[in-house]
Amino acid sequence: MKEIDYPEVRRRIHISQILALIGDFHIRGKNPQWYGRCPLGCCLEPRCCSYEMVKSLWNCHRCGEGGNQLDLFCKVTGATLYVAAVWLCNFYEEPVPYLPGSK
Repeated sequence: MKEIDYPEVRRRIHISQILALIGDFHIRGKNPQWYGRCPLGCCLEPRCCSYEMVKSLWNCHRCGEGGNQLDLFCKVTGATLYVAAVWLCNFYEEPVPYLPGSK
């Protein structure tokens, strides 16, 4: 299996694209910090989860989950990191950034 350049996938796919795929969660705010409900469903409070839009990071202050946009997609869908990266690149018509020399 070819190895994927995950930092490159993160550069190509923004957290706003992931949020659009998985649902709104009533996200509000101004760049760079936005707030909303937890995408994992731990709470319905409108500000329990923060989203750092410039760095494409998220953090739920209630359940403690968080990470980057790929982590978010994996948590919500149950996909592995590899499958998520390939699927997202294909969905957004981005070439999958495989590492040179990987087989």
